[in-house]
Amino acid sequence: MTSERRTAVVVVLMLLAAAGVGLAVGTLMSRSDRTSGTSPQAAPPAGPTLALTPGPTAAPTAAPTPSARPVPVYVLGRTRAGPRLYREFRISAAADPVEGAVAGLALAPRDPDYRSPWLGLPARVSRAGTTATVTFGRPPALADASGELAVQQVVYTVTAADPQIRAVRVVAPGLPAGAAVGRAAQSGVLAPVWLLDPVDGGTAGSRLSVSGTASVFEAAVGIEVRSGAEVLARTTATASASAPGRGNWAATLSVPPGRYVVAAFELSAKDGAEVAVDTKRVTVSGR
Repeated sequence: MTSERRTAVVVVLMLLAAAGVGLAVGTLMSRSDRTSGTSPQAAPPAGPTLALTPGPTAAPTAAPTPSARPVPVYVLGRTRAGPRLYREFRISAAADPVEGAVAGLALAPRDPDYRSPWLGLPARVSRAGTTATVTFGRPPALADASGELAVQQVVYTVTAADPQIRAVRVVAPGLPAGAAVGRAAQSGVLAPVWLLDPVDGGTAGSRLSVSGTASVFEAAVGIEVRSGAEVLARTTATASASAPGRGNWAATLSVPPGRYVVAAFELSAKDGAEVAVDTKRVTVSGR
């Protein structure tokens, strides 16, 4: 046999041996699968889909609206000693009571006997610690009032609206530039007698309760209920302090139903004349 034929025979024998090995391996794997019960693996079924549903969306919280509240506003009224300060209350919805009170200076007073030199004049308010600055764009209508009293009107208003403020700088054309000032002595700027209740244009029952504050000689406050020139009822109240101090006073009078003017006043120690009168119009219902 030639060498080429021997080589061919060897190759054929090797191929037959390899084929036999492959068949044996395939047979073993097939038997193993049948024995274990394993079948070709399929893709696992998809599980249930979880849909993420957004919960209820909370409504946006609106910024709280400041509730309306009374704020003190000082105004000017006449006395025998010249213009002096009185006090009213105005309803304001401003978040800052000082800004609400300063805005009230630009409004016409509720009582027609009073006036404000800052009528119709808007202002800006700023703070630095216990000091406030109130800036007006136009000069006040001083008339018979002094610039100092107009400044004290602002000072008393601001410090009443926020007692933490101790000094106020008032800036306005026509007023001298100056440092912040505190409240002047009450005896020099406040009217001697204030009638605070009832308010002007208010209503009351047949038993008319009146009250206020005063700084008067011997703490004596005269009170009358008037209808034109007729005096329907008269009494005297004693304040809790006499001048130069200032105290509270109150009284009750009985009158029939009708529209009246209530007057509270100081009587002059010299001649008994009415030195300082504060009046309010009132309707008595009789109930």
